[in-house]
Amino acid sequence: MICWLLKEQTEFRIDFCKLRITSGTAKTILAIGIPAALQGAVFCVANIFVQSAVNCFGAKATAGSAIAVNFEYFCYYIITSFGQAATTFTSQNYAAGEMKRCRNIFSLCILFSLISSVVIIVPLVIFRVYGASCFSTDTDVITIACTRIMCILAFEPLCCLYEIPAGAMRGLGHSTLPSVLTITGVCLFRIIWIFTVFTNVHTYQSLFIAFPISWVITSVLMLCAYGVMRKNLNK
Repeated sequence: MICWLLKEQTEFRIDFCKLRITSGTAKTILAIGIPAALQGAVFCVANIFVQSAVNCFGAKATAGSAIAVNFEYFCYYIITSFGQAATTFTSQNYAAGEMKRCRNIFSLCILFSLISSVVIIVPLVIFRVYGASCFSTDTDVITIACTRIMCILAFEPLCCLYEIPAGAMRGLGHSTLPSVLTITGVCLFRIIWIFTVFTNVHTYQSLFIAFPISWVITSVLMLCAYGVMRKNLNK
């Protein structure tokens, strides 16, 4: 492909001598990329606290949790793919001044992400015992995996309600706000939950239920922020 573009004589031709990145472009890239990168880093820190809490229940709890996490990641990637689509198509249409299309993109991404996640998650929840038994034959491990599936995976479509608005806001050129809201509503909340509620109610359920609660909080914050931002853009 690069060789073809080097030989091209139209505006698509690549000329390495003319390739430059301006300071303005670099600042824009960093302004969008750095907050998103920090969000990912803080997510990892929060997961360390969660995993540490799981480990305190022993090897079987760790194994059962790991089984459920496989299903969670698979479904979460489907949801985040629509968040990335929202960023891509929103930025293109925002640059073209097509705000109506931006609104339609937001609605469609929410709708399709919810449908796609539910279609995958519902069978996994219904047949959770069979799914967990594919990884282990230990009854205790399977029970813990099913507990996590019911507490976390069953509510994972809620992630659509903050991933899509966050992606749309990044497409509108605002990356810091969604990152701050996600870090606060998801990461910090879970860490605080572990040192307060979980410390006093030391059960699997009390630990895992922090996930859907954090998703609800983050979704409310994100939808409100997106609504205010979009209203200001329409003025």
